[in-house]
Amino acid sequence: METLTIDVNSPQALKLLEDLEALNLIRVVKRHVANPGQKLSEKLYGSISDSQAEQMKAELQQMRSEWNRAI
Repeated sequence: METLTIDVNSPQALKLLEDLEALNLIRVVKRHVANPGQKLSEKLYGSISDSQAEQMKAELQQMRSEWNRAI
């Protein structure tokens, strides 16, 4: 079996693919395409827990204070 990625340019082509799928000749796997107008922050929202975010924030503040330390 081979996996291909295609762009469907017309409703007739989509109908043809659906007919081929109905005949069990192919299997259509739909992928979720990200909204191109969506901000990266919106895409990543909720990807880490609140506790992980607080830990990362504390570590970042510690690193920044080390940079500002007089040498």
